[in-house]
Amino acid sequence: MSPQSVLRWLLAGVLLSAFEPTPVARAQTNTYYVAPSGSDSYPGTLSQPWATLQHAGETAEPGDTVLVRGGTYNEGEIWLRTDYGHCGSAGGGLVTIRAYPGEAPLFANAARSLYISCDYLRIEGLRFTNGKSIAIWGLDRTTIQLVGNRFSGTGYAYDAISTEGNNLLLEGNVCDIEGNTQGTQGHCYYIHHGTNITLRNNVARGMTGYGIHVFDQRRSEDPSTFSRLIKDVVIEGNVAYESEQRSGLILAASDGARIENVIIRNNLFFDNPVAGINLAADSRAVSIYNNTLVNNGLAGILIYGPGTLQTLTLRNNLIDLGSQASAKHIDNQRVDVAPVVDHNLYWPAPARLTNATDLAAITGNPRFVNAAAADFHVQSQSAAVDAGIALAQVATDKDGVARPKGAAYDVGAYEFAPVLSLVATPRDRSLRLGWSVSATLPVTSTWQITYIGPPGHQPSPITGIANTTRVFTLTGLTNDAPYTVTLTAMLAGTPVLTDTVTARPTDRITYLPIVRR
Repeated sequence: MSPQSVLRWLLAGVLLSAFEPTPVARAQTNTYYVAPSGSDSYPGTLSQPWATLQHAGETAEPGDTVLVRGGTYNEGEIWLRTDYGHCGSAGGGLVTIRAYPGEAPLFANAARSLYISCDYLRIEGLRFTNGKSIAIWGLDRTTIQLVGNRFSGTGYAYDAISTEGNNLLLEGNVCDIEGNTQGTQGHCYYIHHGTNITLRNNVARGMTGYGIHVFDQRRSEDPSTFSRLIKDVVIEGNVAYESEQRSGLILAASDGARIENVIIRNNLFFDNPVAGINLAADSRAVSIYNNTLVNNGLAGILIYGPGTLQTLTLRNNLIDLGSQASAKHIDNQRVDVAPVVDHNLYWPAPARLTNATDLAAITGNPRFVNAAAADFHVQSQSAAVDAGIALAQVATDKDGVARPKGAAYDVGAYEFAPVLSLVATPRDRSLRLGWSVSATLPVTSTWQITYIGPPGHQPSPITGIANTTRVFTLTGLTNDAPYTVTLTAMLAGTPVLTDTVTARPTDRITYLPIVRR
């Protein structure tokens, strides 16, 4: 399958959501427009749009929206700066720069990047090519959202997006490039000093280095008393694959910088030449939960490097080595580091672990729906189903499906969702219900039947039906009256599966004619 086809499939699962907290908007806001045919001397209306993002940023006030029309823009350096009065504020709200609905504005002049040196800004739905990138500059930057933007082509140097600052959201962006000009120092998403950073549902493909590079180090301009810190980071629902020379994700710091309190959950890392996830110094309190890592060259998870590595936890991850015969599922090259490892699935068997012991290892075929097409959902007979441990930090899967759907959490990024199928057969003053379910339900689950229509012998709802039951007849109903019947699998008072049908009881019997030959 081509990278483009894989990417189209992956994009089907990308969901965009609002970022919290949301600043309070001012009472009256404006909407402005930018178009390739516009002029910065115009008033910025739909019929007389501006020509550049630079002018839009200099004019828009907190709470305003700038809609960017489709077409190709040759704008060079774009620098949105607080000292020029750009962007939003805590009291007035975000300035939002987004693509006009249904259109795809493309920024193709990579002579200089789009630089963000301001706060309370959202950039959404823009496209960049030829190496045009976005850089958030400033250690004290705050509340910046980069959502649904796309980067493609060649010419990218160190990154497509780089960040500094606090309260940052990168969501639903796509970096689909053909290598970096800086070799293995070139990545898709490059995260530097800052706190409260979320990377959610982004795609990274084709980078020379890492899909997601979380790294910092002391700089020559830093005061002697200042230490760079990347803290409170959530990396969830991302897809990083087909790096040219490195891995899907790396966490690393040096020269006094450090990384603390990171959760990595519900991500897909596959077809990278080194590893799915690299953990290096100086990283502390890193939780790696419910990720799917497939066919990465040297290891699913690689732990190495000098410096401090503390409180590493690996749970509910699905690690499939694919065609990498000499790779390891977990390769911990630090004999002084003892990660907590349990309830991970390893395939093929046996589990290949270096300096790590899984306290509840699972070996078995993950039975992906279609690994060749990068569909890593699991089927009902997968060894991952109901094999995990409950984790409050991973209450939903990559698709947003609530966990668990069965007796326990599934292992990996996806929760297998059983299918319930209900059929109602009309009879005289009754409905015969029959149903099937595509998975084994917990022994403590029960069925509940509710119906809407004239009351029968069994008042609605009918609860506590044994979970092994597959047939039930509603009696004492009214012929020819419509009934809407809902069947629900209940677990500890919570509905986990449901299906609904509509039918009419009848005393009419239909005879088929006899055909004589």
